[in-house]
Amino acid sequence: MKKINVIYEWISPQGPLSNSRIPNIYDLALGMEQARVMDNRRITSAYLYREVLSKFGDMFTLKSASEVTREDIFIYDFQYIYKTPADALFAFGVPSGLFENARVSDKVIDALKHGNGYFLLDFSLESFVEFSFFQRIEQYFMQHNIPLYKIIYMTGCPNAEEIYQNFCYNRGLEYSQRMKILFWDTFEWKMSQQQQVQSVANFDISQIRKTFLSLNYRYRPHRLDLFLMFYKNNLLNSSLFTLPEKNPEGPNKFMESIDRDFLNRLNISEQELNYIQTNILPLQIDKLSQDHTRHAEMTMEIGHSTEPFYKSTMISVVTETHAYQHAIAETEKTFKPIKYKHPFIIVGAPKSLHYLRKKGYKTFSNWFDESYDDIDNHKDRIIAIGNLCKEIDSWDNQRKQIFITETKNILDHNFQIFIDTHKNIPFKEFWEKIRGH
Repeated sequence: MKKINVIYEWISPQGPLSNSRIPNIYDLALGMEQARVMDNRRITSAYLYREVLSKFGDMFTLKSASEVTREDIFIYDFQYIYKTPADALFAFGVPSGLFENARVSDKVIDALKHGNGYFLLDFSLESFVEFSFFQRIEQYFMQHNIPLYKIIYMTGCPNAEEIYQNFCYNRGLEYSQRMKILFWDTFEWKMSQQQQVQSVANFDISQIRKTFLSLNYRYRPHRLDLFLMFYKNNLLNSSLFTLPEKNPEGPNKFMESIDRDFLNRLNISEQELNYIQTNILPLQIDKLSQDHTRHAEMTMEIGHSTEPFYKSTMISVVTETHAYQHAIAETEKTFKPIKYKHPFIIVGAPKSLHYLRKKGYKTFSNWFDESYDDIDNHKDRIIAIGNLCKEIDSWDNQRKQIFITETKNILDHNFQIFIDTHKNIPFKEFWEKIRGH
């Protein structure tokens, strides 16, 4: 059976460069075998091929865009560069879109229109699945006369397929007219690939000094609401909980950023709010400071490890990137407790645990109530999580020790699923269909 060609515009002696933009002097130097360049910008790398597809040589092969023909079965890998304006890639009617900026070869565009090629939009670091975003993609490729069924949209949102089906139903798009949606968790793959040694968890209550671990930096509505729940339920002293005193990405302080309706729902007064701002925040642990760079280093574990925090607490309360929407996000925040063999509660969109279990992971419904995962109303869900944490904190040491001991098998199981992730080819059945058409 034919292999799938993975197409790149620029292939250096060190391998392909990203199709996301035109190479500059830095990229060209980095691609030379003789050059020694400090590589602190990973966006240059064609990650999907270098780190993933190249490991499965029986199915994929590298090919230059200059060699593409209509007869080739290929995917053109376009990797979204983190933190760039995504909407600008699909700008309508102005010369600033994806094809204009990345300079996609005419041969590639011709083969996409008339041959066996697919344009792979790798947005797997993000969960962009709003109807408006799908519509922008649709309009952009239709403007360039490329059929939507030639577009593969890879996202980090586990329920993207369901959301896209609803979009297509509303738009009246037949199945043959639709993009192909793939969910792939880049964070899980990268962390699995980097995991070299077996993580060690504590299974002895005597070594645990706090009940909960919750690392928060950027202000998100659900993180601020969770903090209020922890404050209201007197859980802060039982937790390693971090939160800055003001929005790291804006001028507003905590008391200017919180939802006043939620504050009233918890019956927290303005006087208490002022006390929190003045006397409680910022909440910091160890090396986690107010400095953005230091926090980024801690998150990515550059130069030091967060393992001591996991070893000295019983349960992670993971505040994912998004929670007050129905598009699920799975980032490194979810997989760090799995890596460290730590039980977890996910503060995320509804069904976050459901989709995690679909991937083979196990959760903790035998020991505490996980029905919060099914609560559709966002504020009700955060209150349910806060109340669950209050109940868990009330356990005596004997019950906590039983929990720690009995969940060991689940933690070992989850760790094994995690470290095996990078050994298996993603979407094998999908790729088989592509090269067998």
